[in-house]
Amino acid sequence: MTTVRAQCPECGDVRLQIHDLTVVVGDDTDVPSSYRFRCPVCDHVVSREATTRIVDLLVGAGAEQETFRWPAELAEAHAGPPLTADDLLDLHVVLATDTWFDEIVALVRHTTPE
Repeated sequence: MTTVRAQCPECGDVRLQIHDLTVVVGDDTDVPSSYRFRCPVCDHVVSREATTRIVDLLVGAGAEQETFRWPAELAEAHAGPPLTADDLLDLHVVLATDTWFDEIVALVRHTTPE
């Protein structure tokens, strides 16, 4: 079994088994590759950016690999004004009520063109 040394920002150097790491490769050129693991000392999930060389070494040694894609909704056209801090505060106030769902449905119906 392959042992890997990684660094946790809280605990410093830690030793992991290769199956304790997950390599995340970006499906787009603007998404850097990375790897993540759960620190065996403090139990925090740690994510570190990784070069192509590191990705190849980790995957070649048996680490699990995932592909990351930005959500398709980011490419959609959006109409209307941008969200403001006041909008966010108003939403927070509505979500604190017991009738928040009905209020949001009514708001969406009121602002959606038919």
